[in-house]
Amino acid sequence: MDKRHGARHTLKRFPVIAKLTATLISVVVLVSSVAVGVLYDAGLKDKKQSLIALASDAAALIDTAVSIEARDETYNPRNEQEFSAVTIARDTFGELRGIGHSGSVLIAQRQGPDILVLFQQDFSEQAGKKNNGESENVVIDANAGLAKAIIAALHGKTGSILLKHNDSQVITAFAPIRSQGLAFVAMAQRQEFNAPFVAAIMNSLLFGIVLTAIGVYILYRQTVPVVERVQESENRFQGFADTATEWFWETGPNLRFRVMGKGGRLDGVDDRNRYLGLTRHDLTTEDTSTQKWRDHQEDMLQRRPFVNFQYEANLGGKIRTLSVTGLPFFDEKGEFKGYQGTGRDITDLTTHKHRIEEAEERLRRAFESITMSVIVIDEFGKIESFNPHSEKVFGYDKSEVIGKNISILMPEPDRGQHDQYIRNYVRGGQPAIIGIGREVTGLRKNGELFPMHLGVGEMILRGERHFVGSINDLSDAKALEQQLRRSQKMDAIGQLTGGIAHDFNNLLGIIIGNLDLMRSKLDEDDKNFQRIDRSIRAAERGAKLTSRLLSFSRQTPDANDPVNVNQTLRDLKDLVQRSITAEIEIELILDDNAGPAHINKSDFEDALINLSINAHDAMPNGGILTIETKRSRIDEHSTGTVLQVPTGDYLEVAVSDNGTGMTHEVINHIFEPFYTTKTDGKGTGLGMAMVYGFVKRSRGTISIYSELGVGTTIKLYLPYAPQHATGNIADATVDERIIRGGNETILIVDDEPDLAEIAATILGELGYECIVVFDAPAALSVLSNRRDIDLLMSDVIMPGMNGFELAGIATERMPSLKVLMTSGYTGNTSMKSISAGKNYPLLRKPYSNRDVAIEVRKALDASDFRES
Repeated sequence: MDKRHGARHTLKRFPVIAKLTATLISVVVLVSSVAVGVLYDAGLKDKKQSLIALASDAAALIDTAVSIEARDETYNPRNEQEFSAVTIARDTFGELRGIGHSGSVLIAQRQGPDILVLFQQDFSEQAGKKNNGESENVVIDANAGLAKAIIAALHGKTGSILLKHNDSQVITAFAPIRSQGLAFVAMAQRQEFNAPFVAAIMNSLLFGIVLTAIGVYILYRQTVPVVERVQESENRFQGFADTATEWFWETGPNLRFRVMGKGGRLDGVDDRNRYLGLTRHDLTTEDTSTQKWRDHQEDMLQRRPFVNFQYEANLGGKIRTLSVTGLPFFDEKGEFKGYQGTGRDITDLTTHKHRIEEAEERLRRAFESITMSVIVIDEFGKIESFNPHSEKVFGYDKSEVIGKNISILMPEPDRGQHDQYIRNYVRGGQPAIIGIGREVTGLRKNGELFPMHLGVGEMILRGERHFVGSINDLSDAKALEQQLRRSQKMDAIGQLTGGIAHDFNNLLGIIIGNLDLMRSKLDEDDKNFQRIDRSIRAAERGAKLTSRLLSFSRQTPDANDPVNVNQTLRDLKDLVQRSITAEIEIELILDDNAGPAHINKSDFEDALINLSINAHDAMPNGGILTIETKRSRIDEHSTGTVLQVPTGDYLEVAVSDNGTGMTHEVINHIFEPFYTTKTDGKGTGLGMAMVYGFVKRSRGTISIYSELGVGTTIKLYLPYAPQHATGNIADATVDERIIRGGNETILIVDDEPDLAEIAATILGELGYECIVVFDAPAALSVLSNRRDIDLLMSDVIMPGMNGFELAGIATERMPSLKVLMTSGYTGNTSMKSISAGKNYPLLRKPYSNRDVAIEVRKALDASDFRES
C-alpha cells in the first residue's frame, strides 16, 4: 500500500521533474550556443584578417623578390613561359604551414575570358604527396566563385570572402602582385576552422547536461517538500472551499465571473460553470436602477470592498436570496485584476427573519395599541418597556423613564420600600402583588396622585427574570363612583326632604288656617291682629320653602311638553336682566338647529332664573352672563364628565359667568338643600337644589366646570324632542354631511390626558394626524420641531401658561396656524378677558364626537380669526 502511494506521488512529480530538466537543459544549450557563437564570430573574423595579412605579405614578398631578380643580370629563366614570380613562389612556399593543414595558395592571371592558374600549392599531407608543390597551368571559369577573388585581386583589391570550392566551404583571402599583374590567393578550409568550435559545443553540452542533472537533483530535493506543501495546502483549500457553507468566487477586471467555487448550498444548481462570464446584474431579478444597486456599482467602480450585499437571483430556475462579500485584488504594479469573495444562500434565513419580524411587529403593535398601561422591568426594578398608554397615564415620555427605576411612578412609602420588596421576592419571599394584583396609588409626572389597579406577572427569558405590570387607571371609575354616590345621596336627601316637607306643609296649613280664623274676629287696630298677620305671613313664607323642597324632591314633572328653548330664553332675557344689575351684560348664543326639549316650561324658567341670580352673586363688580344652546350628544366619550344618563342626543343649555368661581369642596355640596355660600340672611340654599330637581325630573343631567378667579359654567343636558323638531333640526343626512374629516395635522394640548386621548381617537378615525401633549412648554417644543402643524387645539386653563398665551406665541411663530380653544366654560364670558382681543373659536367641554368633528373642521376651514 505504501509502495503504491509512493508510486502515485512519483508519477505526480514526474511532469514537474521533466519540465524542470527540459527548462534547465534549454537554458544551458542556449547559453553555450550563444557563448560559442560569439567566440566563433570573433575567431572567424580573426581568421579572415590573418589570411588577408598572409596574402598581402606573400604578394609583397613576391613583388620584392621579382624586383631583386630583375636587377640581377645573372638571372636566366629556364623557359620563356615561366615567370620569375612563379619560380619565387615555388621556392618560397614550399615549406609554408601557417595557412593551415588543409589550406592552399595560388597565383593566377587573366588570359582572355578565362583565368589561368600559374601556381597552386596545397598544404594538406595527401595533396603534398600528389604534386609536391608542382602545378600545371589550370584554367578557371570566370564565373566560378574562386574567379571572383582572383578578379578582385587583379583589379588591385585586397580582402577576403567565403566561397565554395571543390564542394567545400573555404575562407579565401586575395591580394594583387602589382609588379607582375598577378593575383595571389590564400585559402583555408572552413571545416578545419569549425572543428574546435564543434568540439567545444559538444563538450559544453555534455558538461551542461551533467551540471543540469546535478542541479535538477539538488533543486528537486530542495523544492519537492515545498511543492508538496503547496499541493497539500491547495488540496486542503479546495476541500474547504468545496465543503464550506459559503462558496468562493472571483471576477476579472470586467467584473464577470471567471471562478465559481463548489461550496455553499445552491438548490437546483449542479453546474456552476454556467455562470462564468456573467455578472451579478445578469443573474439578479431585481431592478438594478435602484439606489441599492447604484451604490453597489459605485463601490466596484471605485474598487472598494463590500460586505453582505444582498440581492435576489435566478439560480437553476429558482429565485434565491444571496449575500455576497468581496475584496478587490491588484498585481504587483497596482493594476486592478478583479474581485475575490464569498457568497451564501440566505433565502431560508430571510424567510425566517421576515416571519420573526412580522411576529415582532404584531407583538409591538399590540403592545403599543392596548388600552392599558403595560410596563416591563428587570429584576432590579429598571424599566425596560413603557407602552404609549403608560405615557398617557403617567405623563412621562418613554425616553424619560427607560432605564430608570420603577419607583419614580410611586409615592412614598411605596417608593422607598419597592427595591427591598423585589429583593425579598427574588430571594424566595412571599409576594404581595406579583401574581395577585391589588389597588394602589400611582404618581404622575406632574405630582398628581391617582388610584390604579396593579397586576404583576413574572417571566424568565434566557435565564433572566423580568416582571410585567398591567395598570388600570381608576380615576374615571372613582369619579363616576363619586358622582353615583353623590346622585344617590341627593336622591336620599330628596326622599327625606320630600317626606318632611309634605308633613311640615300640612302643619303649616293647619297653623295658617287657625290663625286666619282668629284674625277674622279681630279689628285691624287690635295689636293681636297685627301679631297674627305677621305670623300668617311668616307661615306663608314657610309654605313657599316647603313648596321648593317639594319641587326638589319630586321625581317626575307635573307635565313635560316639547318646549322651544331658544324662544323661551329670548322671552326671559328682559326678566333676567331686571333680576340682576345693569353692570352684568347678558349674551345669548343660540343654535337655531338646536330644536325643542321635552321639559316642563315653568320649571325650566325657574331654574334659569335661579342660575342667573347665582351668576349675579358671583359677579359683584359686573361681568358677562352667557347663555348658550346647542344640540349635543352624550356617548361613551362624554359620560365620564357628566352624571350618568343614557347615551343619545340632548339639548345643551349652558349658563356661564366670569365671576369668582368655586372650589371643588363647594361643587361637591352645591346641590344639597340649604347649602349656601352666601352670608346669613342672603340665601336659603334651595336655588341649586331646585335646579337639580328640575333636571332629574326631566330625565336629564347637569355638569359644573369652575375655576377660582376665572368663572363657572353650568350645563343642563335636557332630553331632546326630535318628533317635534321638523322645522328646527336638520335631518341625519344633513348632519352626516356636516361631519367631515381631513388629513391635516392637529396638535392637541390638554392637561387632562384622558380628554386629550378621547379627542385624538375621534379625530384619528376621521383621518387627521394627531399629536398629543399635556402642557404649553411641550406644545411649543413640538411647534419648534415641526412646521407641518395645521391646527392648535388647546385647553384654556392649564398649569402655568394658559391656552390663550400659548396660542399667541404659536401664531407669532406660525402666522398660518389655525387655533381652536376648548374649555368647560361657555361662550365669550371669560374668554374675552383672557384672549387679549383674539376671538378664537371655542369648543365647550364635555364634547361629543360630533361636536369635536364639526368644530375642528370649521376651525381648519376658517380663513382668519375675527378681532373682538
